[in-house]
This record gives sequence, structure tokens and C-alpha cells, in this order.
Amino acid sequence: MKETQFIAQNKQKWAKYEKVLNSDSKDPEILSNLFIETTDDLSYSRTFYPNRSVRVYLNGIAQKIFYSIYKNRKGRMGRFFSFWTQQVPQIIYESRKELLLSLMVFLGAVAIGVLSTLMDEDFPRVILGDAYIERTFENIERGTPMSVYQDAGGDEMFFKIGLNNLKVAMLTFVVGLLFGTGTIYLLLYNGIMVGAFQTFFIRQGIFWDSILTIWVHGAIEISAIIIAGGAGLVLGKGLAFPHTYSRLQSLQLATRRGILIMATITPLIILAAFIESYITRFTDAPYAVRATIILASFGFIGAYFILYPMWKARRGFISFLRDANLPAIKPEVLEINKIKNSPEIFSDTFIVYRRYMKFFGATAAFIAGIYTTVVVTVGYRFKLETSNFLIDGLEKVFVNFEQFLSPNETLDVLWLMNWFGFTVVSFVAGYFLRKTAYPDDKISFAFLSKAALVAILGALVLNLGSTIYPGLLFLLAIFAFPMLFFWQGASIPDRNNLFSTFAKTLSLGLGNYGTLLGTYLIMVLMVFLFLFLTTAPLLALFYSALSTFIPMSRDLMRTSQETFYIFSNAFVLFASIPLIYLSLGLAYFSFKETNEANDLMKQVDNVGVQRTSYGMLSE
Repeated sequence: MKETQFIAQNKQKWAKYEKVLNSDSKDPEILSNLFIETTDDLSYSRTFYPNRSVRVYLNGIAQKIFYSIYKNRKGRMGRFFSFWTQQVPQIIYESRKELLLSLMVFLGAVAIGVLSTLMDEDFPRVILGDAYIERTFENIERGTPMSVYQDAGGDEMFFKIGLNNLKVAMLTFVVGLLFGTGTIYLLLYNGIMVGAFQTFFIRQGIFWDSILTIWVHGAIEISAIIIAGGAGLVLGKGLAFPHTYSRLQSLQLATRRGILIMATITPLIILAAFIESYITRFTDAPYAVRATIILASFGFIGAYFILYPMWKARRGFISFLRDANLPAIKPEVLEINKIKNSPEIFSDTFIVYRRYMKFFGATAAFIAGIYTTVVVTVGYRFKLETSNFLIDGLEKVFVNFEQFLSPNETLDVLWLMNWFGFTVVSFVAGYFLRKTAYPDDKISFAFLSKAALVAILGALVLNLGSTIYPGLLFLLAIFAFPMLFFWQGASIPDRNNLFSTFAKTLSLGLGNYGTLLGTYLIMVLMVFLFLFLTTAPLLALFYSALSTFIPMSRDLMRTSQETFYIFSNAFVLFASIPLIYLSLGLAYFSFKETNEANDLMKQVDNVGVQRTSYGMLSE
């Protein structure tokens, strides 16, 4: 195309561009579209008319548009304002079904609490505890039924209440990872508690005082819990119903949505704690003042979280969530005979673990079932610790881990169960590592015999070391056990005989001890992180749900609780220990390649070799 034709074809469009640039109001979206179209024309002119005036003209327009966009770019305050006026209404509107379900579950639970309290006057004792009920009766007799909100200092209450409410909201959100069931359980529990709590005061003849005291802060606090429940259900829905996404991609999108929702209620939770600590304590304030605060609180929640998103939806949103860029799903490529550093071994370990995850999970459940049955039947006593929150969880992990791996004496029931568990786990890990390293090999009886012998001997040495030398357990765990795990992880999948592999693992392990120790410590840390889950409130939540829906006597409850925690700890321990065997087994193949370069020699031999494939020559 000649330059004159190019100009004639586009001059009217460029005239519109200049008109937009010279106008007072510049819509950023229009400017963005203009910039794209102008750069397209500029690119064309640079290709075909590099030394002509049209290129200079279009370059000038592009510069003006870019400057207008940059000049009008929002600063920090603009982005903050946009978050609350654009993004929050959109995320709330797009999550309206989950939020509505959360509200309905909570209101249904409140109705259950109300009816249960009306039918059984002792029901609040089950939910609120005898101590709280007795204390409230004492306050009622003194004529100050609401004095519970005046007992502590304002600053102390603000910190404790704010932290507790944030904990409850965050837990309500996080347990949505249990496909939404954990969130529904917490909504039911809190709803029943609110219904029983309010009805208890009404039955004592304290109607208006209780409502106009509790709901001064409760309007915002309970609303925040319901919204947190909606965020948890968003998380559960993303995990349970991925639709056209992969499950991981769906979870990523759901997590992003849920975190944004949680960000909106964090200020509300802090505000509710402030009101409860500094305003609710004025229980003798006029009814009109308290009623105004309650109505204003509910009015704000309804306006901002219901009406405003609906109004914004009618006007149209500028989508920012559906267009999120997700990382591409890449095929997992595992080159086992390749020289690797610790991070690469770490990555490959999880590739192998994911491939056979259901087998490792089934193995851990099998071991934990036998482990728990034998230990509980014999009456072996554990004092397994759980944390109220995440702060002291790591300390409790070490306490529990020490109880599992430090029996009272050699050959007692716990020692035998540990031997059994580590034998089975090392055998299964070695078996699947062999399938990964040599997928075309048939599993022979000789291999199974060698694997069983290595697993039994390794577990025996491991248990003897932890009981005979308990004072040196830390040193053994750092310096001796890595070589033991390395020998097991290498000997089971290796094709050579047991004695040859032992000599080779000793040589390779000592020669690459830095990488070996680094890989081992990383995986031990991963095991402790998984065990951390057994001390977190999540496990207590599981048992609480179990004990709530299954009626049990006090003795049966104590036994079931002990059994539940032993099984959970044993399952997590034996489901995560294979990571150590797999990682050190993979390290063995890497060290062997460093020393022998077998894979490299194969590649050298293949250089220049021509072979026919589908009728074509390939090199």
C-alpha cells in the first residue's frame, strides 16, 4: 500500500484520536484502546514507511496517549479508594450465592439454638458451660445481668476479643478447604451458641436489656462471621467443583476470592472488638442510643454488602478476577539419572510422591490403624498436646514427636509398633522409587526379598539408636540417621546386590555429605510441618464435630479422644516419612551420575547416530 493510500484510509480515525486527546475528560479505558490501535498503525508505518512523515506523526500521537495514561494513573490513595468502591462490591456480588448459603445456615442454627433452649432449660449449659451460666445467675441476682461486659479493662478486652474474633473468622475461612464442611460446621456451632445465648437471657426475663446490649457489638461481629463463612464456602466450592479448570487452578482462583473477602471484614472485626470493649460496657445508656447503634450497624452491613454490590452490578463491573492470569500446567518431567542440587531433588521428590500419593496414604492409614489398635488395647499412655492457636504449635510438635519415637524401653509395644511402621514405609517408598527409576523392569522375588531385608534392618537400627542412646538422639538424628536413610533409600531401588550397594552408598554419601545433609534436613522440616497440622486447632475441630454428633459417655469420650489423636498423629507421621526415603533415594541416583556419568556416556554414544522414525531420518 502506498503511503498516500495508508493516510487516506486512516486519517478520519486519527482525527478522532486527536479530538479525544484535546478533550478535557479522558476515559482511561478509551485511552488504552487508542494506544493499542495507534501502536499498531505506528508499527505498520515503521515497517513500510520508515523515513516518512507519517511515522513521525503517529509516534507523536502515541507519546501523547501514553503520557495521558501515565499522568492519570492512580496513586496509592486512588487504588485504596478503588478497592473499596470497585473490587469489594464485585467480589461480594460474584460470591452472593455462597454468602446467602452462609447466612441461611447460620440463621437455621440460631433457630435450633432457640428451640433447644425453649425445650430444655439446661441446654445453654451444654453450649456455654456451667461456669458461665452460674456466673450469669449471680449477676442477675445482683441486678447487673450484663456486668460481664464491665469486668475487664477496656484495653485488655479490646486485645483479647479482637484476637479471638480474628481467630474464629480465619478458622471459619480456612476450614473451607475441607470441601466446605468445616465452614458449615463452625457456622452451625456459632449459630446454635448465639441462639441459646440470647434465648437464655430472654427466659430469665431480661429481654430488651440483653438485646440492646449484646447486639450493640454483635450486629457487626456476627455479620463478619457470616461473611467469613461465605469466604470459606467460596474456598470449598473452588476445591470441590473446579468446572473447566484443573483443581489446582480452581483452588487458586477461589483462594484469591476468599482472601479478598476476608480483607473486607478484618476492619469490621476490629471495629466490633472496639465497640464491645469501650461502648457495650455502658449498659445503663439510654435504649434509644443503643438501638440507634444497632440499627446503624445493620444498616451499614445491608447497604454496603447487599444493596451497593447489586447497584454496581446493574451498572456493570470491570472484571479483574475472571481475567486473572493462571500459571500454565506443565507436564511433570522427571530425569532420575541427572546431576541435581538440593532444590531440584526436593522438587522431584514431590513429583514422585504425587504420582503414588494414594498408595502412600493407604499405607499410612493401614499402619496407623494397626498402630492405634495395638497401643490403645495394651493401654500404652500418651499425653499428646494440641495448641489453642498457631503460636505454640511448633513446641507441641516436638513434644508429641518425642513421645512417639521415645518408648519407655526396648522391645515394648511402642518400640515394636515403630519398627513395624518404619519397615512398611521404607519398603513401600523403595518399591515405588524402583518403579520410577526402572519402569520397564519386572518386580522379581529377589528384589522383594532384598527390599524387605533392607527395610527390616534399617528400621531395627533406627529404633535401637533412638532407645539405647536417648541422650545422643539429637546427634544421631543429625549425623547418623541421614546415612541410614540414605542407605535404605538407595539399596531398595538399586539394581545391584545388597553388599555392592552398601559400599557404594557409603562412598557416595560421605563424598557428597553436604548435599545429602541439606536434602535430609529439608525433608525433616517438611515432616515437622505436616505434624504441625496435628497440633493446630483444625484437628481439635474435627474431634469436636465428631463428639457433637455422636453421643458418648465421659469414659468413652476420653478413650475416643485418645484414639483419635493417636491415629491422627500416626497417620500424618507415616504419610510424611516417605518424603525422606524418596528424597535420599533420588539423591543416590544423582550422586551416582556425578561419579560414574552413565547417563552422559549414553548421550555421547547416541550423538551422530541416525535412526529411522515413521519413515524419516532423525538424528
